[in-house]
Amino acid sequence: MNEVSRRLTKKVLEGLQVQHNPTLTRVDLELLDKNILSQMMRNRIVLAFNKPPIWNKLGLNDIQGMYYLDRIDREGTTGWSTGESDKIYHLWFELPTDKDNFLRNIAELKLST
Repeated sequence: MNEVSRRLTKKVLEGLQVQHNPTLTRVDLELLDKNILSQMMRNRIVLAFNKPPIWNKLGLNDIQGMYYLDRIDREGTTGWSTGESDKIYHLWFELPTDKDNFLRNIAELKLST
């Protein structure tokens, strides 16, 4: 590799960031097989927070299958006494065990605080 190529490569790599983000996007949901999407819809939960959530404390890194996480509007959560509109989320899990483990992590965190 000549000097010009070396400098160019260094400049390109200098600002490069690589992140592993296992959550699906809305576009990904459109690509999924309908059976998997139906399964994920059966394994969904809604979470309402009073403060911004600290996702790394909730065990998202322990999820084995695919999942989708997104914020939802308060209109979709009628009758809820908690959560501000910018702190209500829904999670769709591919695997029921991931949903169960995630809910267990939340319960353990609530008990420990």
